[in-house]
Amino acid sequence: MIQTTPRVMSTETAAGAVTLDLTALLDVLFMLLVFFLLTANSQERALNIDLPWQGASQAQPLANEKKITLTLHSGEEAAWEVNGVRLGDWSSVEQTLRQLHEQQPKAEIIIAADRMAPSERLLQALAFLQGEGLVAAKILMDAEQMRR
Repeated sequence: MIQTTPRVMSTETAAGAVTLDLTALLDVLFMLLVFFLLTANSQERALNIDLPWQGASQAQPLANEKKITLTLHSGEEAAWEVNGVRLGDWSSVEQTLRQLHEQQPKAEIIIAADRMAPSERLLQALAFLQGEGLVAAKILMDAEQMRR
């Protein structure tokens, strides 16, 4: 008859002491730890700060006369505006932006888009600026619209 002896995951050292092999247990524990860290929902906490309004009447905006503003409108044919001048098609916008950039090479380019303006117009403007090598572009957002 064949007899079996229960096998314990252990190793014997030269001195005859028995030690347990915990490698598999630690592997499973680390996998569980990683799983729980990746799937845990952590809450982002923010601290609301009320800034003082006492000096607001004395505050002055920073003056930067060197700026080019490109405004994107929604739903109309004349959907572009460069420094307050409405333009009907994209080719005239490109030409105007090139001329203004030649006149003011260090001018800051600001893109102001209507909230309902198609994103294709914004992507078209950003692609044009990148193609011209103009990397300093800012996108203007209205704080009131962001709160809605």
